[in-house]
Amino acid sequence: MMDLGYILRRAWEISWRQKAMWPCGLAVGFATIGPRLLTAAVRLIQYAVVDPSQGARFSQLKLPNAIEVALLFSGTLVLYLASGLLGSLGRAGLVGQANQVENHARTSIQQGWQLAKLHVWPTFLIHIALVAPIGGLAIAAWLPRILGAWVVPNLSVSPAVTEFLRFTHSVTAQACGASALCLSVIIAIPLNLLQRLALRGCILENRGALAAIAGGWQTLKESPGTWIGTWFVLLLLIIGTLVALGLPLVLISTLGIAGLLLAVTLSLTSWSLAAFLISAGALLAGGALLAIVQMIASVAWTLAYREYRGLGVTGE
Repeated sequence: MMDLGYILRRAWEISWRQKAMWPCGLAVGFATIGPRLLTAAVRLIQYAVVDPSQGARFSQLKLPNAIEVALLFSGTLVLYLASGLLGSLGRAGLVGQANQVENHARTSIQQGWQLAKLHVWPTFLIHIALVAPIGGLAIAAWLPRILGAWVVPNLSVSPAVTEFLRFTHSVTAQACGASALCLSVIIAIPLNLLQRLALRGCILENRGALAAIAGGWQTLKESPGTWIGTWFVLLLLIIGTLVALGLPLVLISTLGIAGLLLAVTLSLTSWSLAAFLISAGALLAGGALLAIVQMIASVAWTLAYREYRGLGVTGE
């Protein structure tokens, strides 16, 4: 039975003392911007461009608008993949460096970079393979709404048929969205667990991406209670820390953005700059805080995996 309390204390000790690991932790923390922007882009497409409630607007939808939507989504998807690659670099470096520390080897920023480069592509493939199902469900949830909003208003049918099709489309879109959301929640936890185990199997046991996923699944099946408990404890740690320390940063950032919008509206140049700097500083501080929490959690997962697989005793 793993002593999670000791593992967490050891993870904090390693994360604080090994400053060479901090760049990898920052990479993981700031890589979370990609999924957030992708979600924001999909919502923007839904509400600002193809919201079915704006029926009159769709009859005036021109090709340039469709191109803008495609460019927005494509650009955000590229940024999402780039942030995934950055996060994979950071995760590979963190896992490799934590393993080096436990093996009594010296770490450095250069060594962390070398470890990250060595394992980045298998790590990235594991990330894409195990995040793709949830991303696919998200697209499936929004696609009927977006496509229907374009197709229905442009059909050459009577107004009564158009209204019926709009109602049918709305009900279908809501049902697809709810089904996709429920299914994504159901599979999110096992996929997240599998990703964490596969990543460590890839780096600590020199497995390829597919072999690491298969090995991670086998490890998860052997002791699901152990890993679900570990996941839950670390999730509570992350949420608790972010709520306690991150909420003030979120409030400052929100006020800064609101102040920026107000200053721009009133043409107050100096206040616009001040509001921008405040909100940007709060966002950067929030990213740094998330990086610290993610780094400690990553080290804890690595220590737990090492102990479970007999690769070394924590703190040995």
